[in-house]
Amino acid sequence: PKVESISSAQIPDGEIDAVTGILTDAAFGSEYKLDSGLKLSAWGRFIYQFTDSSAAANDGQNITWKDAWLKAKYSALNTQIGGNALSVSTELRYYLPTSKASRLDDTIGKVQVRINPSLEFGKSPFSLGAVTKLNYIIQSQETNAKGAALGRYEVYAGPQANYRLSDNVTAFVLYEAVQMWDNKGFSASSKNPNQSLTDLEPGLEIQATKNLTIAPFL
Repeated sequence: PKVESISSAQIPDGEIDAVTGILTDAAFGSEYKLDSGLKLSAWGRFIYQFTDSSAAANDGQNITWKDAWLKAKYSALNTQIGGNALSVSTELRYYLPTSKASRLDDTIGKVQVRINPSLEFGKSPFSLGAVTKLNYIIQSQETNAKGAALGRYEVYAGPQANYRLSDNVTAFVLYEAVQMWDNKGFSASSKNPNQSLTDLEPGLEIQATKNLTIAPFL
């Protein structure tokens, strides 16, 4: 929920003035690791809704499947620059049209390329990282059933600064920016002067156990 209404049954949805109910977002997958640093995996994702988008209602429980994807990740690019450790991982993903939204739009699929650099400054507790994504959505038609233009390209950049407080706790600040294009040019949200396409997220990454990380953020 929004900070000013923490007991609300709805949360912002990322679209303009849109809300949804309280939910969990879960992904599960199977991975095969090659000796070369290349990992191949297949993933599924679903949303479990606890409440519906009405602020007063709490009976909207349901499961919504999102697009599944196939992923190839290469993370063996490591080097030293002036005593600082630089690593870069790259990903190639193909999203299958398994969600209801993709099926309604007759979307063929989505290709995504990710380049994720990380820089550690010697023995300093400071480090920098980033997630960058380029999406190309393969559409079978120009518009949806309502005549609205369908998304075609999306560029995302998420640089992040980190400070290691202890062996198990790291504070971070993430800045996100995204730009979208549809079949008619810039997407509608990009033209809306009241819609921000950036945000700032401070948070903590807590290594609770060897296999469990908790990362609350605002």
